[in-house]
Amino acid sequence: MELMFIAVLSSLSVVISAGESNVIGSREPVKVVVGDDVILPCHLEPPFNVKNQTVEWTFNNSIVHVYRNRKDKLVDQDQKFKGRTSLFPDEMTRGNISLKLTNVTEQDAGNYTCYVPKLHSQISKGNVTLIVGGIITIVVAAIIVAAIIVAAIIVAVKKPMQRS
Repeated sequence: MELMFIAVLSSLSVVISAGESNVIGSREPVKVVVGDDVILPCHLEPPFNVKNQTVEWTFNNSIVHVYRNRKDKLVDQDQKFKGRTSLFPDEMTRGNISLKLTNVTEQDAGNYTCYVPKLHSQISKGNVTLIVGGIITIVVAAIIVAAIIVAAIIVAVKKPMQRS
């Protein structure tokens, strides 16, 4: 009888812990080049084992990835994500529900949501914005930033010369 009481009490503490965790996405956009792989970060804070929970990732109301009953459930997955998504099962015991997306395309850019439906916290969803650029876009952006830095240095060097 005493052992059964302890088992029930242990189960209750797990449920209470689940209710206290919040789902945290990324405040900063995640940037990636077309063709590369990317990890969309999402975790529970404080950390909580979600291996026995349902975890859902969506993109514009389309299903990106579903994990339920300790398995990936990809039957209803949007066709454009087929064979390109995975979670990190070994990390789920520490609350990591990040999504790995492989071979990124321009159509993958946008807002993603990670969701733990049975989480009884105020925040059961996290958001991640993915920015996808071609290698040329990133090189051009780097050149523009370098040009701005050079211009700022030239202006800073010229100002002391003008005073003399």
